[in-house]
Amino acid sequence: AHYTNAINGAPSIEVVQNILNQANAQNTANKEANEQAALLQKNKNEALDELAKLTELTPSEIEGFTSAINSANDIQTVMSTLESARAQNEANKNAAAQEKELEEAKNEAIKQLDGLNLKDDERQAFVDKINVAKSQDEIKTVVSDAKAVSDNNDQATSEQQLSVAKADAKIKIGSMNLTNEEETAFASQIDGAKTINDVKSIVEEAQKVSDVNDAAEKELTEAKQNAIKQLDLLNLKDSEKQSFVNQINNAVSQDEIDTIISEAKGTSDNNDQTASEQQLVDAKNDAKSKISAMNLKDEIKATFISQVDAAKSISEVKAIVEDAQKVSDVNDAAEKELSDAKTKAINDIKRLNLTNDEMTRFINQVNEAQTVEKIKSIASNAKIQSDANDAEQTLQSAKDKAIAYLKTLNLTKDELNAYTLAVQNATSIKEIDTIKTNATNHSDKNNEVQELKNAKETAIKQIQALDLNNTQHFIDQVNQATSIQEVNTIVGNAKQAEKDQKEQAEAEKLAKAKQDALNELEGFNLKDQKEHFTNLINNAKSSDEITRILADAKKVSDKNNEPKETVSIYFNFYDQNRKLILSKTLEMEYGDYSFTLDDFGLGHTKLLSGQLSGTIDPGDTGLSIRVQVPSISDSQEERDIMYEEFYKLLNEYRVKNGLKALNVNSILQAGADIRAEEISEVFSHTRPNGSYHSTVIQEVAPGTIFNGMGENIAGGGFASFSGKDAAEKMLQLWINSPDHNSILLDSSSNEAGVGFYIKGSNVYATFLISTTPR
Repeated sequence: AHYTNAINGAPSIEVVQNILNQANAQNTANKEANEQAALLQKNKNEALDELAKLTELTPSEIEGFTSAINSANDIQTVMSTLESARAQNEANKNAAAQEKELEEAKNEAIKQLDGLNLKDDERQAFVDKINVAKSQDEIKTVVSDAKAVSDNNDQATSEQQLSVAKADAKIKIGSMNLTNEEETAFASQIDGAKTINDVKSIVEEAQKVSDVNDAAEKELTEAKQNAIKQLDLLNLKDSEKQSFVNQINNAVSQDEIDTIISEAKGTSDNNDQTASEQQLVDAKNDAKSKISAMNLKDEIKATFISQVDAAKSISEVKAIVEDAQKVSDVNDAAEKELSDAKTKAINDIKRLNLTNDEMTRFINQVNEAQTVEKIKSIASNAKIQSDANDAEQTLQSAKDKAIAYLKTLNLTKDELNAYTLAVQNATSIKEIDTIKTNATNHSDKNNEVQELKNAKETAIKQIQALDLNNTQHFIDQVNQATSIQEVNTIVGNAKQAEKDQKEQAEAEKLAKAKQDALNELEGFNLKDQKEHFTNLINNAKSSDEITRILADAKKVSDKNNEPKETVSIYFNFYDQNRKLILSKTLEMEYGDYSFTLDDFGLGHTKLLSGQLSGTIDPGDTGLSIRVQVPSISDSQEERDIMYEEFYKLLNEYRVKNGLKALNVNSILQAGADIRAEEISEVFSHTRPNGSYHSTVIQEVAPGTIFNGMGENIAGGGFASFSGKDAAEKMLQLWINSPDHNSILLDSSSNEAGVGFYIKGSNVYATFLISTTPR
């Protein structure tokens, strides 16, 4: 408008041209300024995007860097701020790693305390110092101090305690497998020990030496036994053998035993050489007699006797006899196996369905068989013949029974003869059954009425013999039946009813027994096994089984009621943002434990780190566990809570400051949601299209006018927070800023709306406040 007015008032073309030149220059300057502003905003957006990826920054740090970037007036300041954020992120990452290393060092240091001689109060004091230590050097100093106290405690141990420990140690050493020199040396070490721990170490070393001696003695004993067995194979006189046995028993090493055996072999060789011809002849004759009595084939027996004749020494004769005996033993075993197989086969054949001739033939074949395989084949053939005899006899028996059955039917003489002849000519039981069925049908047709009457009378008697509550009901059905099949069905139904009635009674009795058992179970101390025993009772099939289950449960309850040593263990649960969400102390017994997140009411969370199962040892005090709670980034429910919590906290804050609570306005709410998404792209009260923030209302509700609408905007890395925490953090950002706080506490407004938009790890928020629209 300025340049237009100047041109309209220009007195000459020259002045107009000058004004145009000024306007063009100003336009170029404005264009450059706008391009610089756009480039600055682009760099800010890129910096904010990278800032959102720096996951090691705290929410307050992200908030500070975000504010610095948004308020920067040049690109250099934006890049400088981003570089500072990167450095802080790396520093936080290193600090977290150092914190983890420090925590591990603390745990290891506390474990070291368990091996020291400390009183309970001394140990707890050192544990407290370790827990508050700020560096590993500080932890090492605490452990060093603890070891010094432990050493002093060791030195302060009374001489009486040390004397008792020494006496016990000497008794233990005296019972060990030690030489006199070894026992004397260890006893001397014990006398010179200064602490009980020294005494224990000496006893442990002595035990190791004793174990080595035990192993050496066992090895030496086995060597002696083997050596004595070798003597049995040598040509030694009884006195010579006993002398060598005594020497072996008195030997103290394997080398000494080897030497003795070598001497024994030399003596045996000398005996062999000096044995008289008559001794060798006597040995050979004796060997031949033994071989002749063995279970050997003639040609094998002749071979061994030939070897005996050619033998040059008594030792050689003995070896030949031993070899012959081994062959004889094998033959004995083979003959016994064949004999046992024959005995079993004959016994099996005698139990089969065979004629006398068949049985005699098969038994003779077995007796003549020379191999076990042949015997099995004969037994199998006998079984086949027996099965065939069984089938023939079964068929004949079926014919006899069928003919007898035919005579019971209501048939004429000619009809009976015809059916009887058919049965006699039948070749299978199936054929006989068909003939019987046809004859039965024929008989039924001859006297159907009488049979039905007889069937009814029989059925009624059967029903009356049953234990039923509704006997007359089934008798009435029988009387009304029009066929025997129907009568039989009714009888079957009656029997089933009796069975159902009995089963119902048993079921009711079992159900009562189960309920009584479950009631009794309530008085037992079963802990986590209660559900197990409840399931066993519910699945029990009899009262006896329930009684056994109750007895087992009683044993478990009695054991659980026995007094046990417990310790207080704390469980601290932190969320993914390292916020303590639950601290619970349990009285627990030493030993294994196992929990689930449901046990702590945290079934809606996911375990990130820490042990929910393990072992409680003396000295343990507690556990720290991290879980992932539902957050606004992954839970619609948490996002809903974020809105509700924000309005709740805001109105509580206003009321606390003497103001009225605000009403939630759906138009402002919708507009705030749009603006929250817009500031994730351009963090400004000016919209991305260049218009003022209040224009968003016309998009939501055209024609609606709010007077004096205020806007707060904010952003922070709260996407991993719960809805409650995110709402609290966002509100606190505005409360901490005087300008934003004044909008929250605007006394002239009575309507409001808040919008949130999640992008990556950041949450962007817009708060709109005004009066009721016109």
